[in-house]
Amino acid sequence: MTQSESCDDDPQTTQEQILQATYRALHRYGYAGLTIQRIADFTDVSKSSIYYHHEDKDELLLAFLERVLRDVQAGFEIEPEHDPVADLERFLERIFASIDPEPATEALPIGAYVEIRSQAVSNAAYRERVTDIDDALESQFRSLLQQGVEQGVVKDVDVGQVSEYLLTTIVGTLERYATTDEFAVEVVRAELERYLEHRVIA
Repeated sequence: MTQSESCDDDPQTTQEQILQATYRALHRYGYAGLTIQRIADFTDVSKSSIYYHHEDKDELLLAFLERVLRDVQAGFEIEPEHDPVADLERFLERIFASIDPEPATEALPIGAYVEIRSQAVSNAAYRERVTDIDDALESQFRSLLQQGVEQGVVKDVDVGQVSEYLLTTIVGTLERYATTDEFAVEVVRAELERYLEHRVIA
């Protein structure tokens, strides 16, 4: 999510500033420490203006998750090279790059995302947004794998099952990365590459 220093009274611009400030506040304080005031501190938009656009923190975070969903879809989008295997590898490269502790591009703090994701356990609205994000990622996997099967470069696997496995591995990686002191992302990545080489790629 890119940052902007501009300030405008236009509702869409104000909303964008609020979402960008939410990103920065999450980065600083995490979900548990997030407040409307702390969000306001990261922007020229007043606390009362934030409440004008959003009833409470949960409603704001739901809007933020909608933005995350769009960023996931756009950020992991790749230019097809008509080689499903290469496209799948590049897609996974994009995902693991976002887990890098020192990413080359600004990304949603993983800890904050995991904290928000955990709210889906008891909040149906959060669960719906998180499910949408998962579905977007799984759909990408399904599409690439199906193309590979049709072109004969991917084995005749159950595309749905493989997609579910890949997604679950990625989500589990995010969870462990955010919640444990010692976790080697590169080990998971290497094993995932071996899985694809021996079980999926023809």
